[in-house]
Amino acid sequence: MAQKLLAYYLPGSSLTTRPLNVFEDPVQTQSSNQVGGRLDANLGKNNTLFGQYLREDSPVNNPAVFPVSGLFYHMNTQLAMVQLTSTLSPHLVNELRLGWTRPSLFYGGIGQPGLEKQLGLTGTADTNGVPGITLGGFSAFGTAQSLIGNIDNNFQAYEALNYVHGNHEIKLGSSMHYVRTDQESANFNARGTLVFNSVFTAKLTPGASGQLAPMAGTGSSFADFLLGMPVSGTVTSMPRTHFRWTEVNPYLQDTWKVRPSFTVNIGIGWYLATPPNPSGNDKKYPHAFDFHTGKVLFAALGQSSPEVYGTDWNNFSPRMGFAWQPKFLSGTVIRGGAGVYYPSQRALYQLFGISAPGVSIIQSIANSPNTPQPKYVLGENVFPPISQVPITPEFANNLTGTTFALDQGERTPYSQQWNLSVQHSLDKNTLVEVAYIGSQSRKLPIRWNTDDCSVPGTLACDASARPFPQYSYVFFAANAAFGSYNALTAKLQREFSGGFSFLANYTWSKALTNTMQGGANSPLNQIASCRNCDKGMAGFNVPQNLMAAAVWQLPVGKGRRLLGGTSPVLNGFVGGWTLDAITSFSQGNPFTVNAPNNTGAVLTNFRANRLSDGRTGLNNTNLRTNGLYWMSPSSFATPANGYFGNSGANIITGPGLNNWDLALQKDFQFRERWRLQFRSEFFNAWNHAQFANPDSTVGDANFGQVTQPRDAREIQFGLKLLW
Repeated sequence: MAQKLLAYYLPGSSLTTRPLNVFEDPVQTQSSNQVGGRLDANLGKNNTLFGQYLREDSPVNNPAVFPVSGLFYHMNTQLAMVQLTSTLSPHLVNELRLGWTRPSLFYGGIGQPGLEKQLGLTGTADTNGVPGITLGGFSAFGTAQSLIGNIDNNFQAYEALNYVHGNHEIKLGSSMHYVRTDQESANFNARGTLVFNSVFTAKLTPGASGQLAPMAGTGSSFADFLLGMPVSGTVTSMPRTHFRWTEVNPYLQDTWKVRPSFTVNIGIGWYLATPPNPSGNDKKYPHAFDFHTGKVLFAALGQSSPEVYGTDWNNFSPRMGFAWQPKFLSGTVIRGGAGVYYPSQRALYQLFGISAPGVSIIQSIANSPNTPQPKYVLGENVFPPISQVPITPEFANNLTGTTFALDQGERTPYSQQWNLSVQHSLDKNTLVEVAYIGSQSRKLPIRWNTDDCSVPGTLACDASARPFPQYSYVFFAANAAFGSYNALTAKLQREFSGGFSFLANYTWSKALTNTMQGGANSPLNQIASCRNCDKGMAGFNVPQNLMAAAVWQLPVGKGRRLLGGTSPVLNGFVGGWTLDAITSFSQGNPFTVNAPNNTGAVLTNFRANRLSDGRTGLNNTNLRTNGLYWMSPSSFATPANGYFGNSGANIITGPGLNNWDLALQKDFQFRERWRLQFRSEFFNAWNHAQFANPDSTVGDANFGQVTQPRDAREIQFGLKLLW
C-alpha cells in the first residue's frame, strides 16, 4: 500500500537541499457570480419602505503541491430583507425590519472517486481521495478531510422605537432570530489520518525504567512509512444533522445629555438562546456522557435529552458610557465605557453531542513505540472495517473505542469590555488621542481529551492513570476557557487639508488565553488535567504595532505652489500627481515549539522540553546572515519517552513586519466631463524581506529555520475612466 501511495508523493531534486526540495505554486481558481435588486419607496409623508435581494455563487479550487490534495470551497448565499421606517410624531420614530438569509457554505478535500479502494485502504468513511499522511521531518501529503459545511436558513425580525424627550433619547426594541440549519460536520478525518515517526526503524534501547524505547537520532519516519508501520491513525465522520433554535434580544437604552458638555449612555439588554434542538429522525442521534459511571447516555434510549444541555437564562448585558468636554481643557474630549457582550448561538459544538459509536464512524489506532512489531500495519488491518450496529441498552453498556462528549452544563460565552480615551485637537485639522482598551472573556469554547493519561503533579503519561480505560479517548467540548486583552493605543490624525492628510496609530498590547486549538479534533492544549498550564500568548498577539498612512497631493503643476503657471502640455506630465503611502512596523506573532508525541496520548499537542530562552546558542541573531535561524535548535529537546514537554504555549515571538506600500496616482482631465485616472501601486515597495515563523517542531530537518517568506514586492498599474 505504501508503494501505491508513493504515486501521490513527489520526490525532490536533492535530499540535501534546504529549506525545501519541492517547489510549486499550484493554479488556484475562483469564479464569482452575483445578482441583486433593490426597492426604495415613500408610502405617504411619514413612511418609507426599503427592500433588497442579493445572491452570490462562488466556487474555489485550491489544490496543493502533491497530486490529489488540497481543498475546494463552494459558497452560495442568498439574502432578502424589507424595512419600514415610520415617523409617528416629531419625537417618535419606529423601525420594523424583516430579513432572511440562506448561506450554503461547504469545503472539502480534493479527491478522486474510489481511490482508497484502489489503494486497498479499508475502514474509512470517505474512499474518494488520498488519506492524510504525516511524516515526521518530511512534508505531509494527502487530504484527510471530506465534505464539511452547513446550510443555514436564518429568519430575523427587528423592532426598534426611538423616543426623544427633553435631554433624553430613549431607544427600546428587540430582535428575534430563528435558525434552521443543516450541518455536515466531523469529517475532518473521514478519509483517515496516519502518522509515521522514527519509531519502528529506530534502534531500541532500555529506558530509565528498563523498558525498550526508540533511540533518538536513529531510524526514519519515511522508512517506517515504506514498511507501513504508523504510530497512530484516526478516522472520524458522522451523518448530516438538522438543528433548530431561537434567539431573542430585547434592550433599553437612554442617552442623557446631563449638561451641554457631558453626555451619559445607560442601557440594559438580555440575550436568550434556546439550545439547538435536533429535528425529525435526528432526535435519536444525540448523547451525553456520565463522568461518574463512564457510560454514554443515548437520547435514542431515553437516557438523555436530544438538546443535551439546558437554556442559559441569566445573560444580562448592562452597558454604560460617557463623553465629557471639560471647560478647563479646551479642545479635549474624554470618553469612557464598559459593557457585557454575548455572541450569537452558532451550534459550533453540537457534533460533540452526536459523534459516538452507533451514530458516527469514530475509530483510532495506536502502535506502542516500545515494541519492535506494531499491531496495526498498512494493507493488513489499517484501518479495521467498521459496521454500524443498532443502539440498544446492551450496546450502550458495553461501548469501547472512541466517543465525543458535550458539556451538559453548557453556558453562553461572554466578554466584559471597557475603555477610556482622551482626545485633544491641536488645531482645526489635527488631533491626538490616547486610549486604554481592555476585555476579559469567560466561558470560551475549549475541548480536550478527558480520558487523560497524565500523572498529577508531574509531566509523566501513565496509561493506568486514565479514568476511562475502556475508551481510546473521550473528546470533551465545553465553554470553560478564558481570555484577556489589554492595550494602550495612541493616534495622530490630520484631516485632508492643503493637499495633505496623515494618520498614525501605535498599539502596545497583550492578549492571553488558555484555549489554543486548531481543527475540530486537533486541540493545541497539552495536558487535559491542567488547562491553566496552557495559559500563554494568544496566537494573534502582536506586542507592538505602528502603522501610518498618508495622502499627499504633490504641490506641482497648474493651480499649485510649484510651476503653477506651467503650460497645458508640461502640466500634463508634471501636474496632478498624488502620492499615497501605508507603512507597517510590528513585532511578530507567537508560536509553540512542538516535539514528536512519544507518550501514547491522543488528541494533544505535544511540546518540547525547553533548555534555554530559545535564542541562546545563536552566535548571530540576524537570520539574514546566520542561515535563516530564528531560534537555536540546541535550546529545545524531545522529552523522554512517556513524558510531556515542559515548555509552555506560544512562548516565542516570531519575525516581525517592516513594510511599505506606496501608490502614485494622476488624473488627466478632458474637457469638463471626462477624466482619465492612472494609478501605480507598489506593495512591499522596497522588496524588504519579510519572514514567516520558523519550523517549530523538534526533530524536523529545518527545525529553528525560517522556510517561508511573506509576500515579495508586487506592482500593479491601473487606468480608470470617469465621466
